[in-house]
Amino acid sequence: MVGVLHTWTRQLLYHPHVHFIVTGGGLRDDGSWKFSRPDFLVPVLALSKIFRAKFRDELKKTELCATVAASLWQQAWVVHSEPVGSGLTAFKYLAPYI
Repeated sequence: MVGVLHTWTRQLLYHPHVHFIVTGGGLRDDGSWKFSRPDFLVPVLALSKIFRAKFRDELKKTELCATVAASLWQQAWVVHSEPVGSGLTAFKYLAPYI
C-alpha cells in the first residue's frame, strides 16, 4: 500500500485528502494469491467511518489533534474506490508527490 497526502486541489484550494494505492487482493494462509473481485474491493461507507476513527485515534497521540476543529469529526468522510488496472496510471499521477 502506498499513500500520498494532498492538502490542495488542482486549483490550489485547501482540501486535505489522501490517495492510496492498494493491491487488488491478498495472500492466503498457504501463500497463494487471492484476487479480489474486479468490481468490488471494500464497502466504502464502512471504510470511511473506520478510516476517520483510526485517523482520529492516531492524531490524538500527537499535539496536532488540538488544532483540528471538533466539527471535522462529526461530518461524514468520503472514501472513493475505483480499479486502476495494473496501477501504473495511478503511480504516474502520484509519483511527483512522493
